[in-house]
Amino acid sequence: MKLNKLLLSIISIALFSFDVISLVIWLSETKNIINDLKVFINYIMSNIFSLVIFADLIMFSIITIIWMFYDSRKRKFKLQNRIILLISVLIIGFPVLLMYLALRKKDE
Repeated sequence: MKLNKLLLSIISIALFSFDVISLVIWLSETKNIINDLKVFINYIMSNIFSLVIFADLIMFSIITIIWMFYDSRKRKFKLQNRIILLISVLIIGFPVLLMYLALRKKDE
């Protein structure tokens, strides 16, 4: 494995670990998940700059997911594997993208 693929894998595992730890801490401290989500949405809607940042994040995520789906098709992934990859990105997020970049097949 080349150094850049190893580095991407390590960063991906670290980010995934951070995500899991953050989720566990949030779930252990919250009393009402629905209320916390309402507070989050109210915070985003209360400030135009927060709304712009959140919209940019959503657009970047959509573009990245579309790119990954078509790139995996170009690299001849089976449809089933592409759908699993897409669902994984939607659930887990950025660490899956990094692992995809680290482990994908080379251009032919």
